[in-house]
This record gives sequence, C-alpha cells and structure tokens, in this order.
Amino acid sequence: LNDSSKVFIEGLKGATSYSYHAYAVTQSGTYVGETFNCMTLNFSKGSGTSTDPYRVETQQDLEAISQSVWDGNDLSGCFFRMENDIRLTSNIIPIGGGNISPSTVVKGIVKGFNGIFDGNNKTISNFNLYFYQGEGSSLSTGLFGCISKNGVVKNLTISALSYHDSQSLACVGIVAAINYGAIINCHTDGGDIYISSPGNDYAGGVVGINCGYIYSCTNKISIFLESGISFGGGHLGGITAVNYHVVKGCVNYGQLGCKDVCNAGGIVGTSGYQERSDHPANNTIEDCINYGELYANST
Repeated sequence: LNDSSKVFIEGLKGATSYSYHAYAVTQSGTYVGETFNCMTLNFSKGSGTSTDPYRVETQQDLEAISQSVWDGNDLSGCFFRMENDIRLTSNIIPIGGGNISPSTVVKGIVKGFNGIFDGNNKTISNFNLYFYQGEGSSLSTGLFGCISKNGVVKNLTISALSYHDSQSLACVGIVAAINYGAIINCHTDGGDIYISSPGNDYAGGVVGINCGYIYSCTNKISIFLESGISFGGGHLGGITAVNYHVVKGCVNYGQLGCKDVCNAGGIVGTSGYQERSDHPANNTIEDCINYGELYANST
C-alpha cells in the first residue's frame, strides 16, 4: 500500500476504541509491522460527506472530534456542520496540536485537523482556555490546537470565559493555536485574557501562529500579556500573534496590552517570513482594521 491508500473496515461500533496491526512480509519470510490505536466517530446524523456532513449538536460531538485527531486520524475529507449553539459545561482538549519553539516559532504539525468544520453561523459559548500538551506537542489552547494544510474552519463564533494565569512557552488562539489551513468568517468575544510568563508566549484573539489563511474574522476579546523577561519576549495580536502567510479582511475590537518585552499589533503581533515546505512562502496583511486600544509598559 502507498501513503494515499485507504482501507475500509465495516461493522465497527461508534465511539469505540480499536487496535489494529498492519504488517508486511519480507522476502525472507519475516513480519514487519506496527500496532495502531484509533477511536471511531459516533454521530447519529450524517455520513461525513460534503452533501451529508456529520451533524455537530453537543459538547460530546466536539470531544469525539478531538479524540479522533489525537488518536491519529486527521479526518481528511470529513465534513462537519454545527446544527445549534453549544454551551460548554467543562473543558475540552484542543482538537490537535503542533510544535513551537522560541527560535523557530513553528516546528511542525504533531496532530492536525484536516477536515472541513462549518460552524453554520452558530456559537460555542462558555469556552474556557484549557492548556494541553499532547505527546510531542507544545503547550497550547484553543478550540483547535492545530489545523492542517487542507483543514478549514468557517462560520463560527466562540464566546470565551475570562482567563488569568501563568504559562510558559504557550500558544493561545481562541479558534486555533496553530493554523496551516484556512479560517474563514470566525469571530471571538467574551471575557478578558491575562497571561503572565517567564518566557516566550504567543497570544492571538483568533489564532496564535498563522501559517495559512485567515479571512473575514473579528476579535472582541481583550488580551494582556506579561512576558517577565528583558530580551526576546512574547507575541500579541488582535487577530494572530504571529503571521507567516495571509490575513485578509479582519477586524480587531479588543483591547491589547503588553508588559515588559513584547511584539504587539492590533491585527498581527509579529509578521515574518519563514520558508518551509509545508506552507507557502509569502506574507500578506490586507484590508484589515484595528479599533482596539493598544498599550504597553515596562518595569
């Protein structure tokens, strides 16, 4: 089988964990293989196609998507559509995760969402920033920890709770911590966010670090970042903390504040060029407006 091959197994139960063993027989007759674990999705409505998407109706549906991605299924080719507003009653593990570092900012995708998620102009409310670090991933928080290159999240509003705490080398984006795909017509509002850190943090109202596309998004959340260091510092942006590709048609209304060393901007905190094979090599910020107050102070 090559990398693009797919194997379909019938008769599996929904929301059930399975282990399977894939192996090959060498010319000498020895077996070479590996065991994988996965969890099946359990949606009572929809088949996951573009014309019949999986219907997302509850917090449990969101958790099932997250569990599937962390089990190693990037959900390529799967379509999801919210059918109603969802008020969360507990923390949700971010859907996927990536890897960042102070020197390279983006090191790659660890577990990424590669499907199509249509919020259908619905709202996820009572969202709490839940920092999660999966195996091999950096500490991050957002509804999506990492959106892969072909992943799309669109037509969604997220209303977040206030958050005041300390984190180090964390990536914060209410919609997505790290984005390689496309985020379209997504909006964030709710309480204020205050993060103090002894090192580099990345905090954006919509996305933490963007290596893909952000179109027609707005942020109304106020964010304050205290880096606590005298060199390097954090990154803070109303739409995205760091941008390596395209931000277009976005508006920030949220107040933004920095203490000590921090790169901050109403739309983008840090805009840079990073040549990588897994995302395009250009940097665009176009047709964006900042209405939010931006301030900084140093001790």
